[in-house]
Amino acid sequence: MKHMLDQLKVKNDDVIFDLGSGIGQLVTFTASYANVAMVYGIEKCDAPADIAARISENFKRLMKFFGKIPSPFELIKGDFTKPANKESIVKKATIIFVNNWLFGNELMRDLREILHLCAPGTRVVVTKLIDQTRFNKKTYVGHFNSFSHTAPLDSIDCPMEWTDKKFDFWVSRMDNEKVYNLAEHFRAEEEEQEAKRETKRLAKAQKAELNSHKFS
Repeated sequence: MKHMLDQLKVKNDDVIFDLGSGIGQLVTFTASYANVAMVYGIEKCDAPADIAARISENFKRLMKFFGKIPSPFELIKGDFTKPANKESIVKKATIIFVNNWLFGNELMRDLREILHLCAPGTRVVVTKLIDQTRFNKKTYVGHFNSFSHTAPLDSIDCPMEWTDKKFDFWVSRMDNEKVYNLAEHFRAEEEEQEAKRETKRLAKAQKAELNSHKFS
C-alpha cells in the first residue's frame, strides 16, 4: 500500500475512494500514512463491512493513544454502484482504488459508467484493465481507452491479502478530451489514405490515357 501511494504521489487535496474496501485496511493505512483531504471505503458484503466498523474504532483509539492525527476517513457499508454512492464518487474522487480482478461483465460495465462521469485527471488504480476489447477506429467511440490514459504501476513484490503471488496494477487517468483528439486523428488518417488512393487513381488514369494515345 505504501508503495502504491508513493508512486501516485498523493497530495493534501486528494480525495481517495476504495471501492470494495473489505475490512478497511487500505483506508486506515492511507489515513495514517498520507496527508490527504479524505479517504472513503465502500464495502457491500456484510461480514467484511462489519469487521471494518470495528477496525475503524480500534484504529481511532490507537491513533489517539499515540497522539497521532490521521487524515479524515469514512468506511461505508453499501454498494458503490447505487445512486448515492455513485454520485459521491463522481463529485469527489481524485484517486480511486478498485480490486476488479474478479469483476464480471455487468460490474465492469457499471464501473466504466461511473468512471466516464469522473472529473478529468481522476486516477483509477485497478488489478485488471478496465476495457480489454479491441481498440481501433471502428470501436474507439465507446472504448474506455478513448477517455483515459493507462500505464502500469510497478508490481508489488510482496503477497496481497487475496493471493500469494506477485500482482500487477494499472493506473488510468481520466481525460474526456482524448476522444475528440482521436476523432481528429482518425479523420486526418482517413483523409491521408483517401488522398493516396486518389493519387493512385489519377496515375492509373494518366497511364491508361498515354497507352491509348500510343496505340491510336
